[in-house]
Amino acid sequence: MSVPVGQPLARGRRVALAVVAAVFASALVVKLALVWGEGIRPVGFDATSFANSARHWYWGLGYGRYNYIRQPVYPLFVALTSAIGLPTRVAIELAWFAGAVVMYGALRACGLLRVLAGAAAIAMVFHPWTWAWFNHLLQDTLYAPLAVGFVCALAGAACAADGKTAWRWGGLAAGLGALASCTRPESVVLFGSVAVAATMVMLPRVRTRALWREGLRRLLPVAAAPVVAIVVFSGAIRAANYATIGSAVTTDLLLPGQRDMYSALLAIEPDDGDPRLPIPRDVRERAYAASPTFARLRPFLDGEGRPERMDAFQKYARHLTRAEGEFSGWTIWALRDAAWSAAGGEAESFRSAAELDAFFKAAAVELRAAAADGRLQTRRVLIPFVPPEWGRIAQLAPTTLERCWEMIARAKYRPYVRKADEEARPEIFDPITRSRNKEEATAAHPMVIARYGLLSVR
Repeated sequence: MSVPVGQPLARGRRVALAVVAAVFASALVVKLALVWGEGIRPVGFDATSFANSARHWYWGLGYGRYNYIRQPVYPLFVALTSAIGLPTRVAIELAWFAGAVVMYGALRACGLLRVLAGAAAIAMVFHPWTWAWFNHLLQDTLYAPLAVGFVCALAGAACAADGKTAWRWGGLAAGLGALASCTRPESVVLFGSVAVAATMVMLPRVRTRALWREGLRRLLPVAAAPVVAIVVFSGAIRAANYATIGSAVTTDLLLPGQRDMYSALLAIEPDDGDPRLPIPRDVRERAYAASPTFARLRPFLDGEGRPERMDAFQKYARHLTRAEGEFSGWTIWALRDAAWSAAGGEAESFRSAAELDAFFKAAAVELRAAAADGRLQTRRVLIPFVPPEWGRIAQLAPTTLERCWEMIARAKYRPYVRKADEEARPEIFDPITRSRNKEEATAAHPMVIARYGLLSVR
C-alpha cells in the first residue's frame, strides 16, 4: 500500500508541535513552581492606589486627588483575578507566559527556525526582570506582556504566508493593542509599532502595481485593524470616564487643561535650559507674576509652609539631578498636588475632573496672554510634556540609556514567601499581596490602613 507523500511530513510536524508544547508546558510548570509561594507587597503609593482602585472596580470610586490618575485596564485585571480567586502574582506570570507563546508563533511566522524561536521564547519566560518586578503591584507588569505580544502579533501579521493567517495575527494584535493602550499612557509607542509593521509590508512590494495592491490588502490586518481597535477601545474608556468624572480622558493625568498649562510653562524661556528640569524655579517665578491663577500654586510649590509631599518630590529630583528646589520628573505631580491644595484640600476641593481641568485651562489662558503681549519671553513647544531642548536631549540620551540599563540590571530579587499559619485575610490584598499580618502591612505603608482601610484582619 502506498503512503501519501504529505503524510510523513504531516506526522513529523505533529511530533514537532508536540515536542514544542511539552517544552513550553514544562517551562510553565517550573516557573510557577518557583514563584507559587510568593506574593506582592502593598508597598508604596502606586501599590495602594492600584489596590484601592481594584477594590472598587475602578469606576466605583468617587472623584479624588489620586483616584483616577491611572488607566483602568490594570486595576480591572487585578479586580478580576481577585474575584476568581487567582493570585495576581500568578496571573501576571501567566500573562507573561502567554506573551512568550505569541513571540514563538510570530518568530516562526517570520521564518525563524523552530529551535531558535523556542529558545527565544523560553528565555523570555525566565527573563531576570520578571523575578524582581512581578513581586510589585504595578501596571508595568501587565503592560510588558501586552506590549510584547502586540509587537510580535504585528510581525506575525506582516510575515504571514496568506491573508487568512494575517487576519488571525491582526485580530490578536488588535486585542492586545487595545488593552495596552489603556494600561499605560504611552499609546504613541503602539502607533509607532504599527507604522514600522506597515513599512515592513509595503517596502518589498513597491516595485510593481500588483505587489502594491497586495500590500494594501495586507495593511488591513496589519495596520487598520489594530488602529481601529485602539481608537474604539480608548474611546469607550473616555466615554466611561466622562460619565464618571466629567472628562473624556483615559487617565486624569491627561486632562486637556493640564496639558495646555504644562505646554505654556514649557514655552517660557528658562535661564538655563535643562531637559531634566522641565519647569525650573526661574520659570515658575515668571509664571507666578504673569498668571493670577498659577500664582495660587506658589505657597504649595515654593512657599515656606508647603506640604511635605513637595519635599518628597524635590528629594527624588535632587537624587537624580543634584539640583536644589526642583521637581524634575515629578513636576506634573507637583503641579497637580498644588492645584488640589490651592483649592482647599480633599474635603473642599474639586468635585469633578471638569473643575480641575477648568483651573488648569484658566492658568494656560493667562500664560498665553502674557506671552502674546510680551510680558513673557517664550519658545515653541512641539510635543506636549517634552522640554524643547532637543540638542541637550540628544547629548543626554546615551547617559540616560546607560542609567536605564543599570537600573534594570541592578534590580534585586526580593521574595515574599507566604506562610499559611501567619496569613491574614485582607479584603483586597488577598490574593493580591498575601499580607501576613496587620503590623507588617502597616509598617510597609501606613496609608494601606489609615487612608484607604483596605485591610481587614481576623
